[in-house]
Amino acid sequence: MSQDDFIRIASKYFGFCDASTDWLSLLDRHVDIEYFLNEANKLNESNITEDELADFQYLYNEFPLSKLYEYFIEKREIILVNDKTEEIRQEQEVTSEFAALTNQLDEYKNEMLLTLKNGIDKCGSDIKFVQNQLLIALDDAKDALKESEEVKQIKVGIFKGNKEAIEGLQSAVAKLAKSGETQVTALTVQLIYMQRLAIISKKILELGLMSTVATRTVISEIEQKLKDPDSKLNDIERQEFNKLLFQLKRNEDISSRLDKQKEGIVRHDKVIVKQGKQIDSILERVELLEKN
Repeated sequence: MSQDDFIRIASKYFGFCDASTDWLSLLDRHVDIEYFLNEANKLNESNITEDELADFQYLYNEFPLSKLYEYFIEKREIILVNDKTEEIRQEQEVTSEFAALTNQLDEYKNEMLLTLKNGIDKCGSDIKFVQNQLLIALDDAKDALKESEEVKQIKVGIFKGNKEAIEGLQSAVAKLAKSGETQVTALTVQLIYMQRLAIISKKILELGLMSTVATRTVISEIEQKLKDPDSKLNDIERQEFNKLLFQLKRNEDISSRLDKQKEGIVRHDKVIVKQGKQIDSILERVELLEKN
């Protein structure tokens, strides 16, 4: 807001004004001050109150509009600094929370990978053993069948061959069951990790929806994680982070549209206030003409 704009707004509500006009002489015009502050604060993006400006009468003998303009600008700069400080604080807080969540996810993943590695090693050995047992059992079965065909009259031989085949198959089934148990354990660990991933994803989404600053910060953190080769994301994690990124960007787009609509409403309000003042001025003139 320039000083010319500030003086123009003051002139609209208080009559002719210039930079030297004493603000203290206008303090009794409460209705005009309210309209003046509404428009000046909107243009300056500040939040100065009538009570705040009324206190000047106890501090100064006179307070020209040029000095009042400087006060508006100073207040705006303070607001900008405070807003920036708060934005930085929010960014740091969100970044720290995001790092804590992803570190927690990495811990879960390491636990899963360690369990899977142990399970795969064990499962791999068992599978090889089971395969060997099955081959032995099949050979025993073939031998038993051959023996039974060739020496049907020797029942002991037949039973001996079948017994070896059955024992071999039983051993194979036992080892296979043990291998299956290991596989189930590994699958359970994976499912637990998926559940934890879902919970952390929900927390990250909630973190990103806290504010506009939070949304922007989490989007940046996710994009960096997706691009960082050291993050070692697996396909499931990459898919989950991409889904989060899509949801947050969609929310950011909606928020941006709402902000633009809000700006349009503010501009519309300014026009209405201006037109209302013009109408009041016309009605006053018409009233004066009718009296004359």
